[in-house]
Amino acid sequence: METPCVGSPTTIRGQVIDENNIKYNGILNVKILDKENGEIFYANDTVVIDNGEFSFNFTPKKALNHNLSLLIEENSYFTESYKNIEFNVEKAKLILNFEEVYESLVQDNVSIYGNLIDQNNNPMENIPITIQTDNEIIATVTTDIGGNFN
Repeated sequence: METPCVGSPTTIRGQVIDENNIKYNGILNVKILDKENGEIFYANDTVVIDNGEFSFNFTPKKALNHNLSLLIEENSYFTESYKNIEFNVEKAKLILNFEEVYESLVQDNVSIYGNLIDQNNNPMENIPITIQTDNEIIATVTTDIGGNFN
């Protein structure tokens, strides 16, 4: 699995075979938790395993160490099977776009606006933007659903 980034959809894939190398068909119980405090970020007890293959999508919301828990419950043919995997989620790289800067006089009103996207060109919603000059905070705004601010 590639290292996922916050806000970027990630597909997690795997295979399930029995001890005789026969591909398993059934249901997988999946949980993704914060390794530190056990907070559940993703839970799905109906991930289908078809011809030995499974996949599901997960969009990380925090950059930290995660714990992926995979469980196939015991049935009339197989014993319970459990796998626990740790993985990290990295902070997303941000790209800040804004319009060309124009010269202004000291007391002119100036509009500052732009668009915040991640490394996959997805808009970043609800991100605080602090605008400052000469180490003085002028304004703090939050991006909208399209990553826009002004």
